[in-house]
Amino acid sequence: MSRPDAAALALARRRQRRFGQLRLGLVILVIAASAIAIAIAASVGQGPPPGRQLAQDFARAWGEHDWRALYGEIDSASRLGVGYSEFAEQYSRAWSKATVIDARVAGAARLAGDAEVVNVRVHTRAFGTLRQQFILPLSGSGSATRIAWHPNLVFPGLYAGEVVHRVVSAPRRGLLLARDYLPLTSVASAANILGSIGSATGAELARLEARGFPADSEVGIDGLEYVYQRRLGGRPGGPR
Repeated sequence: MSRPDAAALALARRRQRRFGQLRLGLVILVIAASAIAIAIAASVGQGPPPGRQLAQDFARAWGEHDWRALYGEIDSASRLGVGYSEFAEQYSRAWSKATVIDARVAGAARLAGDAEVVNVRVHTRAFGTLRQQFILPLSGSGSATRIAWHPNLVFPGLYAGEVVHRVVSAPRRGLLLARDYLPLTSVASAANILGSIGSATGAELARLEARGFPADSEVGIDGLEYVYQRRLGGRPGGPR
């Protein structure tokens, strides 16, 4: 059997080196792909940070008028400073003054310094749609993360020391008109159906204030003034 010449040996060595380099490259590629897959799996398994989810849940519970859930998300130091009854009363009073109809979270929470920020859209009777945000300071870490509560968190958009204060005015009451546009008050034959106006009391007063009207607004007591109260009373307004 003849011995291989020098050129053949050199070619064989080069092929062996290339094969070794290729095999090493494949091993590195497999390791890198495995590391990426592990990192992705870990990030998927972790979910959002506890504070972010807490802030999202807080804003959602606020929009659902769930004061009990809100109270459960504030830290123990905050609960020492305010009992649940007072806490719920503050939130209910803020909703009433703002004439809130409903509210919804408008996007994902985001971190801003030591607080989570959540945008909310609030629909009100007196002031239309408000776009505000909760700025929720956090305390604790991990599963023990809670909201470091302050009274300005009763309504989104309030700064420290601020409270919800409503300044509204009722529009001028409308007139009932005859077909020829004369006020019915000037038509003698309409006196028995026209009705009267006066101050609201009891349940009617509560409904009036819930719609954002001042308590001293005049309302239809009976007759056509009562039947067409919504249209004649108009819609309250004021600065936002």
